Formats: sequence, C-alpha cells, structure tokens
Amino acid sequence: MDQEMRTMGAELRRKAPPEAVDWLIQHFPIEGDNWGKAITLLEHASFPKREAAQLATYYLSRAPYASDRTYRLFAKFLGLAGMLEILGRLSPQFGEKSELLLYHLNPLLEEATSENDQLAVSAFVANLNASE
Repeated sequence: MDQEMRTMGAELRRKAPPEAVDWLIQHFPIEGDNWGKAITLLEHASFPKREAAQLATYYLSRAPYASDRTYRLFAKFLGLAGMLEILGRLSPQFGEKSELLLYHLNPLLEEATSENDQLAVSAFVANLNASE
C-alpha cells in the first residue's frame, strides 16, 4: 500500500462503522475506475457484520470479479455462508455471467469444511444453476 492508501486507511479506521461504509461507497463507487482501492482498504480494516454485509451487498453487486480476492475478503468478514447468502440474493442480475462467477468462486467454495458452509455452497450452486 502506498502512502496515499495508508492515509486513507487511517482516515477510514477513525470513522464509526456506519460512517465508514458511507465514506467508502462515496469515495469508491462501483461505477468508478478506482473501486478496487476500496477492496484494498477493506483488506486492512474490520467491520461489524451489519456494516460488512452492507459493503458486501454493494461491492459484490459488481460481480463476477476476475479472481477470488473480493469473495475471500467478504467471506473473511461474513463467513462463507454469509457471503454466499448475499451473492444468492444478487444472483438474478448475474444472468449469463453465472458460469464465470462460479469459475472464480470455485477455489473458495472447494475450501468449505464446516457442514454449514458445505450446505451453503450446495444451495448456492443449485440456485445459480437453476437460474441459468
């Protein structure tokens, strides 16, 4: 992380979680060219589940991503099942890109070890395949 990102990270950490969510979305909208900076900042932050879910819903709506980096980030915040629940709610918008989404999610999905995560993976994949 360069100095500019370190400064923004420090600013982000000084904010209350709801304010930090608004700040990230305002400064790094998914429609903009610099939304990836939000992911970098989030990798060095922590949020309560409510705010993490808000951020996941916002930034995962841009999926599919070209790697599993963003998915791993939100799985770290919310657990795999929590992240898949959000992706499941967003799945109607993925349409033809569902296969690409699964391709990039697959390394993370294969790491599911708990029964809860395995059930969430099965349900998510079945739902995604049914919507194609």
